[in-house]
Amino acid sequence: MAMKILFTFDYELFLGPDTGTVENCLIRPTEHLGEIARVSGAHFVFFIDVLYLLKLKEYINDSVKVQTDFYKVYNQLVGLHREGHDLELHIHPQWFYSSYNINEEKWNLDFKHYKLADCPEDDVERMIVSSCDFLREITGGYPIAYRAGGYSAPATKNYWELLYKKGIKYDSSVIMGEKSETPFQSYDYSSINTPVPYAFSSNNADIDPNGFLLEFPISSFQVSRLFRAIIEKPLIKLQHKNLSVFGDGKGVGFLYKSENRKAKKHGLLDKISLRSTIDFRNAVWVKHIITKGINNNYPYLVFIGHPKNQTEYSLYELERLLKKKQYANKVITFRNIL
Repeated sequence: MAMKILFTFDYELFLGPDTGTVENCLIRPTEHLGEIARVSGAHFVFFIDVLYLLKLKEYINDSVKVQTDFYKVYNQLVGLHREGHDLELHIHPQWFYSSYNINEEKWNLDFKHYKLADCPEDDVERMIVSSCDFLREITGGYPIAYRAGGYSAPATKNYWELLYKKGIKYDSSVIMGEKSETPFQSYDYSSINTPVPYAFSSNNADIDPNGFLLEFPISSFQVSRLFRAIIEKPLIKLQHKNLSVFGDGKGVGFLYKSENRKAKKHGLLDKISLRSTIDFRNAVWVKHIITKGINNNYPYLVFIGHPKNQTEYSLYELERLLKKKQYANKVITFRNIL
């Protein structure tokens, strides 16, 4: 089987003290992604932060700005679906508990429920059901793939069974070899060391050959700090004007300093993990990752991105890659996985 590539994008605002604007975080960068796909004939996967849309809908009659934002996003998603892109389920639960300040025209995000494990089970069920129903309104069918907000999913069979009952077949929340334990993220995928999809049932970090869901891990790879510097420093020097992201908000990292981020001394030959993403300046690695995948006979590679984190440089690299048919022909969505 020839290797296939999934370019996935978490379609969301920033989730910290400043959500940013719909125009710069979603509409403009996604328009660029859509144009690249149109020219190349490739299709992408967009994991939609549906609870944000449902929260917009809740305030749609109270604010002209909210109403405008809602229809901008809604119409863009309808267009993406019409052009053959894959719209799938992404849940950031804090939207469920957040509110909109009409006078200041800004969101007051809830940070006590940043991951689903922080939420009562009844609320989680309502989030999943309402989100799947809303995506069905846009696409005419229920989503078949899912990514947990912050990559953090409850390790309970009830949770995964609920997603399965709503039509979810695939998960893509696992990042190969990574783990995190902060107030806003909780996951341990350190035992997952291959991008090969695997079945699971009650915990997406535990392989279960008899599982009813299939995990497509987000690919990552190891490089030395020296090799990373050799590759990236010339890029930063040559492309510094093109490395600013489209998004204009601030993420949750601005709210805390993790104790896990204590300064450490690192050697130039120490290995570090690089996530397969085209966000920021990481697009410089895309061809390297694909070549590695082909050489290692990987059946799939999953790239993660965010419209809000795209740069002029990342879009240029993606466009340049997909102009070559040998790469564009490898790109699939969850809807056409065999």
